[in-house]
Amino acid sequence: MNRFNELLKKFNYKTRSLEKSNLPKILIIDDSLNIQQALKRTLIQKNHDVILESTGKGGIDALTRDIFVVILDVKLPKMDGTDVYLKLKEINPGIPIIFYSAYPGDKKIVKKCFSLKPYAFIEKGVAQDIDSLYQSIERAFLKKIIKP
Repeated sequence: MNRFNELLKKFNYKTRSLEKSNLPKILIIDDSLNIQQALKRTLIQKNHDVILESTGKGGIDALTRDIFVVILDVKLPKMDGTDVYLKLKEINPGIPIIFYSAYPGDKKIVKKCFSLKPYAFIEKGVAQDIDSLYQSIERAFLKKIIKP
């Protein structure tokens, strides 16, 4: 791939290197290792760099300016996902945060999440969850690169 990019540069083609550091970064904050790994596999196949954190504090500490979207579990140990959301927004108010929850039936949790106005709220475990999640990620990415 590097040789191909070198040839394109000789002919003045603008290319984006597919090195890991140049891929769009997604921060996943979820205490389930199975969910983390499944999302990571899917997103890496779609040319995204993935950072995994299993605690709210770890996710807050991992947030950097080059992360363009956060996937956040609602139920986390020690720190509720909605509290993590508020801290992440303090650090970077413009960061798109997608709640990814296995608790859509808990109306109190859902109401609290929606009151924060997340970028999206996706239910875990339904057949369309990965598709819905990826569509939300793509919309966030396009919105970010189109901004003037």
